[in-house]
This record gives sequence, structure tokens and C-alpha cells, in this order.
Amino acid sequence: MTLPARYGVTTARALARDPWCVFVYWEAEGAAEVRLGAARAVASDAGSHYFAAEPGREYVAEVLDRGGRVLATSNRVRTPRVRAAVVEATSRA
Repeated sequence: MTLPARYGVTTARALARDPWCVFVYWEAEGAAEVRLGAARAVASDAGSHYFAAEPGREYVAEVLDRGGRVLATSNRVRTPRVRAAVVEATSRA
């Protein structure tokens, strides 16, 4: 059994891969461009793209048609910080 190339459902999803990269995948009929912040990528009806990102920031991707109309909006993701949080030791009584 093979998976279909498309499901016919307009969608966009974003995943923070690491502090410097966000992966976006989408399916939207008539898609021409995908935007993540100021970054843009040429789009087809279904596809994916890795976008450069900055640590500790929130991102939302938008899939646009040729006229600039938003066809789909992704979930909000936050890239992780570069350093781990500092946890103070606690004493047990």
C-alpha cells in the first residue's frame, strides 16, 4: 500500500527543527509562495521547505496564492534557546 501524494485538505504545519531552522510543510491548491517571517520560498500545491530561523523566537508560516491572498496559516512554533535553562539546586528538609 502506498501513501497518496496529496490528501486534498488545505493545511500548513511548522516544526522547529533546532534553534536555527524551522521546517514547514503544506498542501493548498493554488499555492505560489510560503512565507515565514521575512523569509519567502516559491511554493507548489503541496511541498515543504526548511527556513533559517533565530533561537528563542516564535514563527508562523503562511501559504499565499499569486495575488498574495493567504490560503493557509500554520501553527505557531518557538525555536529552542541555544543554552539550557539554569536550574537552581534546592535543599530537601
